[in-house]
Formats: sequence, structure tokens, C-alpha cells
Amino acid sequence: MAKNAELLHPGDTAEKHERAVLGLGTRGTRAELRQAYAVRFLEVLAARAPDKVAKLHSMDAAHWCQTLRLTSRGKPCESVLTVVQAAQELHGIDPELFKATDIPAGMPVPVIRSWFEDMPASACVIGPFWWNPFSSLDDHGQPENRKAAYDRICAVVDWKLRATERLAKHAGGVPADCEAEWFEWAVAFQCLGDGVPAITEQAGRARPDVIVTRTVNQGIKHVLDMIGMDRRSEKPGRRPSETRKSKNVSPTSQF
Repeated sequence: MAKNAELLHPGDTAEKHERAVLGLGTRGTRAELRQAYAVRFLEVLAARAPDKVAKLHSMDAAHWCQTLRLTSRGKPCESVLTVVQAAQELHGIDPELFKATDIPAGMPVPVIRSWFEDMPASACVIGPFWWNPFSSLDDHGQPENRKAAYDRICAVVDWKLRATERLAKHAGGVPADCEAEWFEWAVAFQCLGDGVPAITEQAGRARPDVIVTRTVNQGIKHVLDMIGMDRRSEKPGRRPSETRKSKNVSPTSQF
């Protein structure tokens, strides 16, 4: 899901817009963003490791979260647990309609507050606008042509968007800045056991001058912090699979 193009602030680039995934506009309440991050994290996990998510239909949700290190202060992460329990409930109602690996992205959950409870609906309406070629006059009393009317309307729209964004910030909205690949990195690190160097190497093949270890670490930290999830501890050294690869030894050659 992409951000709302109408709310993109001047600092956003077209590339960043294409890679945005939250679907909450450029801002949201912390509760909304926490839940949105949790949903997106689980969607990526389902795509990367459907076998792990499929275990939900036969495992307690809290235990499942513990198994995959989806925890907060040692306990199942609340935002993740809410989505997982909703998925279990839907799967139990109709397994054929709702597969065990589906994530209820559109399900209403208790921790999500309606955006319009914080933002008056009237503040989010832009317009109406007018232009009458027969009688419209500009600020100087001269006939207003189409270009002048267009410029006038765009100026009003720009002012209203800026005013709405300021109101959103005042209402407690925080920036919804996240890129799609950050969720890929977070899932690979947290649930699939990949190390940051390995993730950096793979992600950096397309953009070696942009993707560095620090970038990956920051992306992972941002996703986990927003969800409210403990970062798994990394043991020093390489994973067994990486060690075998570096030595060019197959898993069965030792027997």
C-alpha cells in the first residue's frame, strides 16, 4: 500500500514514495503506526517464510511470538500479538476463506484509533473551487483567464495542505517514514536469523554506494522500535551456513 500522494511533503522523493508501504499518509498517531508496522512486518514474514506463519493454526499465538522472537521485554509483542490473534480467529471461522498464512491487514483492532477522531473531518476537506469564464475577475479587477484561475486554485490547495499538516502535527501525528526494504531487513534479521553483514551484502548489490551496515542497522532498529519489539541478540561470529560457504565445504562432506 502506498502513501497518499496528496499528502507528500516537499522533502519526499518520487523514489521514496514508490517504496513507501504504510498506507497512512505522511503522518499517523503512534498507535496507528505501531499497528501498521506490525501488520507490514507480518506480511513480509508470510511472504518470506510461509511455513513459519502457517504454524499459527496449530500453535498458541503467544508461544508462536516467543518462538520467532517477536517479543517486548521478554513477553509477546502486543501489537504483533493482536494481529496474530485476529488471524487465528478468522482462520478458525473459515479456513477455506482465510488461509493460515493470511494477515488481516484491514481488520479493525482495539489499539487503532480512528484518524478522524483526532482530525476534524472539515479540516481535511479542500475546496470547493470556482471559475466562471464569463464573469470571474482577478485581484486587480481584470478578467481571470484559465491559467490565472489554475494558479489561484493551486495556491489555495497548497495553503490548505500545509495548514492540515500543521494541524496533524499538533494532534499528535508523527512522521510515517519507512521504506519497504526496511521490513525485509527486519524480518530477515529478527525471524530468519540472518546477520546484519549478510543482509547488507545482499541489499548492497544493487546500490553498493548507498546500502552500508549502518543503513541496515538503522532500518532494522526503526522497524523494531516502532513495533515495540525487542531486538534479538546477535552472537559473535558467522552463522554455520556462512562458515561452510566460506570454506567451500558441503553440509554432508564431513560424514
